[in-house]
Amino acid sequence: MPDAPKAAELCLSCGLCCNGVLHGYVALQVGEVELAERSGLRPYSKNDGEYRFRQPCPCHDGKKCTVYASRPNACRSYECKLLRAYVDESKTFESSAALIAQVKELISSIRRQIDEPPDATRSIWQQVEDFAKEHGTAFDSKEFRFANRDLMMDLASLEALCKKHFMFWSADRGNNIK
Repeated sequence: MPDAPKAAELCLSCGLCCNGVLHGYVALQVGEVELAERSGLRPYSKNDGEYRFRQPCPCHDGKKCTVYASRPNACRSYECKLLRAYVDESKTFESSAALIAQVKELISSIRRQIDEPPDATRSIWQQVEDFAKEHGTAFDSKEFRFANRDLMMDLASLEALCKKHFMFWSADRGNNIK
């Protein structure tokens, strides 16, 4: 059985579930909305009546959760695919840490290509979309993709790594924490 402090260290070194790379929003239970508001999570509801807050999480300071003791249940119970693989002993701590480092380096490479510093208010996906708009084109246009081939390769690599090693994907959940 893996060491629980090592599992926590893996999570704390990552933060991809909080910074908008893996998820667009986190669902809240009805009883959590008031506490989420007091914590600064800015919950909102769509027509479906489900409350949620957008990622990147405003309570993640880039290194840790600033409301860890009172974080929502979805955050408390969430385990990414990589953490589960480590806990199930199908991945070592070293290989898991190396995957996290690889993803973080891809994110850094993408930021360099779009000339963006780390931004706690917009996910890397939002930053790339904004970059395309600033250059007068749509992200999915042929012109943008051709002019930014290296960027597109890094984005494809990032998405593939996230889906393969970090995310549980289902049609009914999308890529959000519930």
